[in-house]
Amino acid sequence: MWGQIWDNLLNISQPFPDTPSPKVTEALKQQLHAYVRRKLYLKYGVSIVDPRRGIPAHLLGNMWGQIWDNLLNISQPFPDTPSPKVTEALKQQGFTSRKMFQVAEEFFVSLNLSAMPPLFWRNSILEKPAKRRRVNCHSSAWDFMDRKDFRILQCSDVSLRSFLTAHHEMGHIENFVLYKDQPPTYREGANPGFDEAIGDVITLSVMSPKHLKKIGLLSDDEHVGSYESNINHLFSVALRKLTLLPFAYVIDLWRWAVFQGSVTPRNYNCHWWYLREKYQGVVPPEKRSEEQFDPGSKFHVAANVPYIRYFISAILEFQMHRHMCEVVGEYDPNDTRKPLHSCDIYQKQQAGTLLRRVMSMGSSQPWPEALKVITGSRCMDASALREYLLPLEHWLTVENEKTGELIGWEHTGEDRATSGGSGMTVAFIIFAVATFLHLWESQCWQLLTAAWSALHPNESVSPSLRHLVHTVEVQMLDRLTGSKNCSHLVMDQDKIN
Repeated sequence: MWGQIWDNLLNISQPFPDTPSPKVTEALKQQLHAYVRRKLYLKYGVSIVDPRRGIPAHLLGNMWGQIWDNLLNISQPFPDTPSPKVTEALKQQGFTSRKMFQVAEEFFVSLNLSAMPPLFWRNSILEKPAKRRRVNCHSSAWDFMDRKDFRILQCSDVSLRSFLTAHHEMGHIENFVLYKDQPPTYREGANPGFDEAIGDVITLSVMSPKHLKKIGLLSDDEHVGSYESNINHLFSVALRKLTLLPFAYVIDLWRWAVFQGSVTPRNYNCHWWYLREKYQGVVPPEKRSEEQFDPGSKFHVAANVPYIRYFISAILEFQMHRHMCEVVGEYDPNDTRKPLHSCDIYQKQQAGTLLRRVMSMGSSQPWPEALKVITGSRCMDASALREYLLPLEHWLTVENEKTGELIGWEHTGEDRATSGGSGMTVAFIIFAVATFLHLWESQCWQLLTAAWSALHPNESVSPSLRHLVHTVEVQMLDRLTGSKNCSHLVMDQDKIN
């Protein structure tokens, strides 16, 4: 029921429709994975990071391995090329928290969008209050639903990160201001991913070296237009944006299986790591079992908050960016002088007109109609993300060929058998004989290994027969051992997926 409720917010008939979007970026994701894995096994050794397997999650610089930007210091493609010193420039020019938001406001005004209403400046909290007042410092934007009181809570410091976040959060305020005249029911984004995407699409322009130079935060002597600096910039974007896609996808893919009942407490944790290895190429740092509940470490799982919005947002922001950049003449796929990653919509009122139209709609129209306004298409399309990162993909491909990296990763318990009914029959007989003879554990694991490699995946096996084999296996495992390590608990993945 919960999954259906969440999906109704997106107006889709099934939780994960058969969209090509994740597949579009698969080749790029695998190239990035291979390159990062190499940097990690060179640093920690092949005994810690297997060059042919998934990356241990605890090495990715983030508790959940959802974004990898903390690895930039050991994996930057051209470490000798200086990075833009934006934070230093902000401090040298005397920026304060308030001034960062004023510059963000000027960006929106340059698009012929709204200036912040007076109450915004009076009521917002833009930096951490005095110690005597405790606040939740998670950056957020608030609509008090009276058509005039809109606020941001952000514990800003003077840094590039806070500067970008100021633009993102102000994108939410623009949304609130522009759909304030809609009936209360429609005062929200077209779907849960739209609000995030609109805030993020602004930051794609703001963080571009072209824009930072235009507003005086990069000097003329900083080599921001060189090939090396562009690759470094795109690599940092990929570590934040591309790596989030499979993680966001996995969270609600796992959760939908729980809602459906196809994943039960018997294999909550094992299925979680199965999906993370399959889609992210990430493995646990140590053996995990059903004694742990690793999905619950993510707030959105524990608090029952849908996560698919971030998957949708990560795709839509690049799709919106591409269309607006084409409209204003900043991007031409046939002109190498106008790559997508260098586009800046600052002062481009045609882009502002598109944003105004889609934000003013709120949720009064089905979200595919809103998508058509801002992208020219009713369908989500991840190809814009790949176009944005295309120079990086070319560089990664050449680099990985030089070092002979395995592209992709070998899966735990990977199938090595040929498909066909005979393989299934052999597997089922082994399971049946093992159960009947009550074989001891050491004998059973040999049989289980052979049986599962013959059985999975095997498209000619009917789901009902596969489930029967799985049931027999689970009963045998329960009897033979009290341990339910994920490496031993083999799941009926075809039935789950």
